[in-house]
Amino acid sequence: MITRMTAIYAAFCSVLLATVCVAATGPRLPLGVWYEGGVGEFRWNLIPQSAGEAALLYERNFRDIAAHGLNCAVVPNTPPAHHSALLDAAQSNNLKLIIELDKEGGEPGQMIRGAQPLETRRLQTVFSQNLSPIQHHPALWRVQLLDEPAPDAFGRYRKVANELKRFSAELQPFTCLMGVDHSEAFLDQTGSSVLAFDFYPIGVHTPLNSREPMVAFDQACRQAASHTQNRGATLWAVLQTHAITGIHRFPTPTEIRCMTYLSVANGARGVFWFLYQTETWDSASGSVMSGLVDKNYRGDERWTEIGRLTRRLERLSPTLLQLKAAPGYLTCDSNGRATVWMYGGDAYVVAVNTDPARAQTLNIALDCSREAGAKLGNATPAALSGPSPLRVEHKSSRAGTSLKWSVRLAPGDCSVFRVPIASR
Repeated sequence: MITRMTAIYAAFCSVLLATVCVAATGPRLPLGVWYEGGVGEFRWNLIPQSAGEAALLYERNFRDIAAHGLNCAVVPNTPPAHHSALLDAAQSNNLKLIIELDKEGGEPGQMIRGAQPLETRRLQTVFSQNLSPIQHHPALWRVQLLDEPAPDAFGRYRKVANELKRFSAELQPFTCLMGVDHSEAFLDQTGSSVLAFDFYPIGVHTPLNSREPMVAFDQACRQAASHTQNRGATLWAVLQTHAITGIHRFPTPTEIRCMTYLSVANGARGVFWFLYQTETWDSASGSVMSGLVDKNYRGDERWTEIGRLTRRLERLSPTLLQLKAAPGYLTCDSNGRATVWMYGGDAYVVAVNTDPARAQTLNIALDCSREAGAKLGNATPAALSGPSPLRVEHKSSRAGTSLKWSVRLAPGDCSVFRVPIASR
């Protein structure tokens, strides 16, 4: 009897441990939003100072976020008194959160900035005070130590991140870089397994649905992707969906669509949209940072578009998460952008119309002659998502077979193709 009860108890513990481990992990393909967590006067009363009052707002906002197909959120500036209410609301809506420990990252953030001496004993005290009550909460995914650290702070970020891991091996550090210029240095100096970057190319004077900012965004993605692929890190992209008085205008739905698909085409395996709420940017000038919902929490066509994008990406996620970078034997004309990936011996092509104003026909050519042991034969590209291929052509040579096809894509839209590759 004792042996049997011991076995039952061991099995129970095994199941419980597996449940805890699953709960502590994040979504396989993170699709998230930035959610401002500052409370009271610090953020012009965007969120009530009282955690009890704020809990109702968190629940309502997170229900809206989840209803649009998102599975996570980054919450900067949230104070310790709100952590439990924030995480409970996320859990009730099946969201995972990356949170800061206080405004501007709290003391760890100030140590990274260099505004406060970096003292390991003090860090462990802060982590114990602020993280111990929540470190096993199933909605807590990662800890943002500081947003957009300067390049001269990367070494200090690494030290603080190591202290976080020493406090709890389950909790992973997080930060988002401003742009991609210093992404290589960040990865080399911190050893981070994730590179998250933001790049906001649309200013107040940018013409609506212009192709130029889409090309600039694509180039930023390419640069970041090359750095992560060379170091085995995962790429996450943070996209502009906001407006700031006198600085940025709102992107159109097709611009948001185009940037989202360009992220994925370049290898991003996490996409975040900035920002959810609308808040005061500068009270003196009356400037506002406007998000996906207005001050009354009503969304518009941008928020509707993101709901469509998340559902499509979620359907594609089993394939996207398996893709590995392939040699550059793919060409696409200037009407768009196409990338090639490999999985299970087949090639996968992600093609994006980089014109957010007009539908375009993209001409794609795939050549396996430089890939040892591979040939295309009479393979036909099959559309896994998006429009089907047009005018498929094969060209054979001693070196192998090239495959050409066209696809007609709506403004900012994409297609994902699978191309069977046979062994020679």
